[in-house]
Amino acid sequence: EVAALRSVGSDVSLVIGGPAVTLEAARMASTGWLTPVELPRPVLRARMPRVQVAMDMVDDPARTASRIPSVSLDILRAAVTEGPVLVSVPRAGYLPMLACQSCREPVVCRQCGRPMQAQGPDRRPTCRTHGAVTDWRCTVCGRDVVRAVVVGVRRTAEEYGRALPGVRVITSSGDEHLRALPGSEVLVVATPG
Repeated sequence: EVAALRSVGSDVSLVIGGPAVTLEAARMASTGWLTPVELPRPVLRARMPRVQVAMDMVDDPARTASRIPSVSLDILRAAVTEGPVLVSVPRAGYLPMLACQSCREPVVCRQCGRPMQAQGPDRRPTCRTHGAVTDWRCTVCGRDVVRAVVVGVRRTAEEYGRALPGVRVITSSGDEHLRALPGSEVLVVATPG
């Protein structure tokens, strides 16, 4: 409403756009205050990103052996030949949360009590504040082997790279923000931010 009021009597045009017509925009168009501009359907279809959701994973024979369903890999393998593909994952890092392999107790820093993470495939517990811990042992069972509780963007990209040989897989997240695509046949694994 403020933008509409400011555009009245000035040389500024007001353009309201989005994937759907809002109630307010429809009301303004019905009163003649706005003029609807619609793109032809073929133009919209050509410019809209394709979104495909893999829902039928019950019959997937690899569902217990892999974190990534084979039906998703089939979709990605086909889609990457048509252009860049984005896979969104919720967590940054490699393994942002760890637990003891034996008793499943969360791995926390002895100094600050914060959850520890692994920054690479060696799975060495690292505190975000105090750095790598060389002699970590579980306070409950005394073992020194950890397992992933949560998997991050870098580990997910690593898994896609192994599952899709020949496909270029890159990451983009808050600390490694991708500004431009290095080609068209690329799989980008990114955090929402």
